Amino acid sequence: MVPDSSIAIAREPWVPTSIPRYMVALQISGCAHRKAAYRLFFALIILEFDLTSRDQTSSFSLSHAPPPPKLLALDVDGTLIASGGQLSQRTIDAVRAAAAAGIRIVIATGRRWRTAQMVLEPLGAGDFLIQSSGAVVRDLDPDRRGRIVYRNYIPREVAVGVCRVALDLGLIPVWYDTPERTRQLYVFGRVAASPQLQIYSRPNPGAFVEKDSFAGLGPALEIVCFGEPDGLAELQRRIDGLPPGNARAMTWSSPRYRGSVLEVVHSGTSKGAALSWLCAKLGVAAEHVAAIGDDVNDIEMLRWSGTAIAVEGAGSAVVSEASHRIAGPAKHGVARLIEGWLEGPGPLLESTGPTADVAQR
Repeated sequence: MVPDSSIAIAREPWVPTSIPRYMVALQISGCAHRKAAYRLFFALIILEFDLTSRDQTSSFSLSHAPPPPKLLALDVDGTLIASGGQLSQRTIDAVRAAAAAGIRIVIATGRRWRTAQMVLEPLGAGDFLIQSSGAVVRDLDPDRRGRIVYRNYIPREVAVGVCRVALDLGLIPVWYDTPERTRQLYVFGRVAASPQLQIYSRPNPGAFVEKDSFAGLGPALEIVCFGEPDGLAELQRRIDGLPPGNARAMTWSSPRYRGSVLEVVHSGTSKGAALSWLCAKLGVAAEHVAAIGDDVNDIEMLRWSGTAIAVEGAGSAVVSEASHRIAGPAKHGVARLIEGWLEGPGPLLESTGPTADVAQR
């Protein structure tokens, strides 16, 4: 740091393109700091040449990291792990180290309990799980592992109405039964009729039950709809037009499922609402919470948290809510951030590559 100095760096179009286009205005009180200021200037030039030579096609931004939080909320797919990938050992070690240092870890995911455990088990750390995009919060304490401490389900009559509209639009809705009931996934249609649904059901085909009626069903944990993009867009529009207190829809895209999927939850459900409720119970203020995510179901969580961090590849709607950005899971973005927090001083956060228009979950 150069005290009593003001360094302004601007790009000027008249500078030859072969030279970094920097104009430096230095206002320095005292000669003692002049050398430090010029060293900083030339270091910035070298940094630009270095980054430009590495990759001419990608954008790169640097910003100082925020201070370590008291609670860290982590999305899973696209944040901790790449699509279809696995947790890296570096990420596992970093999250465990954060927990050992006293940072509360909350895993916040769109996954349900069974598929979330595929991440929780190897991770070996975490105080609470926010699952199903905020519909359920579970206590991960070893003595109470998996106990539900918060729930916000779709009322039966609302869920039935959503499914009927989806069927009228030629979509296939999947009704997630609540954890207290059967935990089954009821398919109103045929799994074989949708290539997306076939992929979706592949990890646990026995949980999917094809149904022709709504008899015997209670409230729904969530509803996921598969089908053509036009039908999904129309269902999104109709749900958005429902009176308050009914349902809300989120459309996300996944290469793994070869297209878009529409997820429906109760109108008051979001990762942000669940995180807010949990932090109130724990006595942790929003300003002491850092949240990291990459997709549309992370927006409310990022908006509520004191420090909002978007992951490389996040869509513009997500990035607009973030104060910082980090690299994606393939480049160990979360691990590098935590390592910087624990080792100090604060690291530089980096974001490489263009921001995608459609976030991938």
